[in-house]
Amino acid sequence: APVGLAQLGWLDPAKNGFWTSVASIGVPLGTFIFSRLSKWPVKRLLAAEFVLFAAGFTVMGTAAAPPQFLIGCFINQLGAGMLLPTLLVWAISLLPFAVRSRGAGIWTGAMSVGQFLSPLVVTFTAKQVGGLLPAFTILAAGAVIGLIVALLGNFQRGDERANGTVAAHA
Repeated sequence: APVGLAQLGWLDPAKNGFWTSVASIGVPLGTFIFSRLSKWPVKRLLAAEFVLFAAGFTVMGTAAAPPQFLIGCFINQLGAGMLLPTLLVWAISLLPFAVRSRGAGIWTGAMSVGQFLSPLVVTFTAKQVGGLLPAFTILAAGAVIGLIVALLGNFQRGDERANGTVAAHA
């Protein structure tokens, strides 16, 4: 985000860091929203989260000014705050109780690898498409693909499969 803000004319690192952290409030707010929507079927949660990602990346990639870019960052972070607990709860629910703690550890490790790879992928994409802002529009397209997969896939928590409650939520 600070690099995107700099490309849009905000060159003060302290200002960029501050406003990036303000936009990052979307993550804890997203986790709070998840806590209120956690009974939704996984498919619906994933769809909502990928819509937020697509919208956030689109706003970031097409921003003409830093405030618009920061709004996109906030929307994106809101989706991330919802997605992380959705994926963790979903993954753990599919595991037998005896191995859930090991599964949580593996999931956390995989997420950490993803956090390491994320800036590398964004930087590589930015170099291929001519800048960071156009790279965000590519990421928006990736989020739309994620949305399509969420809508077409058969994503259920373990309890939904066992109880057949997906139909009641749909």
